Amino acid sequence: SFVVPKWLEYAAAYCGALSIQGDPMEWASTHRYHHLHTDTPKDPHSTYEGAWWSHAGWFLDNEMTLTRTEDHSNAKEMKAQPFYRFMQKTYNWHILLSFALLYAFGGLPAMIWGGGVRTCIV
Repeated sequence: SFVVPKWLEYAAAYCGALSIQGDPMEWASTHRYHHLHTDTPKDPHSTYEGAWWSHAGWFLDNEMTLTRTEDHSNAKEMKAQPFYRFMQKTYNWHILLSFALLYAFGGLPAMIWGGGVRTCIV
């Protein structure tokens, strides 16, 4: 398995959370279920539901994704770490803060291009 220093792991997880696809624990759990059930009806972002679902629908429809990924029990090692529990509880605030900082430093264009458009393109 890939091992890096904790500070780098947490920095990468934080940056990943800013992609607005869920907190790090939720994202990792969904990703693990995807690899466990690749291209089957239990795959959280399978092409069985069509191209839109496999590209973006899976993270927009949380209820369906949660049904397919059960209870995130496959991320117990993350749940044991205070950083990931904190990110899970405060996830929405980090997204709002990132947009607020973009607005503070570059106004509406920075918020639109650095927040909204960047998120949709990446």
